[in-house]
Amino acid sequence: MYERFCVFTRDSRLLALLLAAVLTALTAPCLAVEIVWDGEAGSGSWAGGVNWISDVAPEAGDNIVFAGSVQTTTNNDLATVEYGSMSFAAAAAGFTINGNAVQIIDGGHIRNDSANAQTISLAVTGNGVLGIDAVAGDMSLGNLTITGATSVTGDHNVAVGGVIDGAGSLAKSGAGTLTLSGATTYSGGSVVTAGTLQGSTTNLQADIPNTSAAGFQHADAGTDACVMRGTGTLTKLGAGTLT
Repeated sequence: MYERFCVFTRDSRLLALLLAAVLTALTAPCLAVEIVWDGEAGSGSWAGGVNWISDVAPEAGDNIVFAGSVQTTTNNDLATVEYGSMSFAAAAAGFTINGNAVQIIDGGHIRNDSANAQTISLAVTGNGVLGIDAVAGDMSLGNLTITGATSVTGDHNVAVGGVIDGAGSLAKSGAGTLTLSGATTYSGGSVVTAGTLQGSTTNLQADIPNTSAAGFQHADAGTDACVMRGTGTLTKLGAGTLT
């Protein structure tokens, strides 16, 4: 009787441990998957799984990487979801990213590790902290929504041609130039600690601490109520009058 009881107890304990391990695996957060573009489908469709090395289209949470030089004009024809990051590999050609808007998770990034310039025409929303890093080459973006601390860094240039909105803040660091040419309505403010922030009276607004460089670009006359303070330089560019 005692031996049977011991065996039963031991087996029950092993079964309990096995069930606990299974439950832990089922409830643990999924690790982000890196999905790499290869363009083999002969189209720019994101939904075409063959266009990705894994032959599977990206899903929410995945890290998207554009690589190679095949089918460099792409179209996001997937529903708008939140990705872990979007980047361009070191050997990537210059890509143009069109289509539906994308969201980047809190703590995610958009990064160019290629020496070739990259164009992201689709709208981007940063759901929290967002890094935009021009590591090895320039980048241009369209409409950008920022909801948290957003940093633009890197030795190369970033241009945002669309509207920047949201409750987030914008910080410029790194040696490159950040050029704003669309209207801005984001409410978290801006700060320049390295490199150059360049814009106009429609997008350089409010109080901007500047310990590096800032510039106003105007072909026509403009009036700005921006308060630029700090030890950085301020340069007037273009033929227009700034008051």
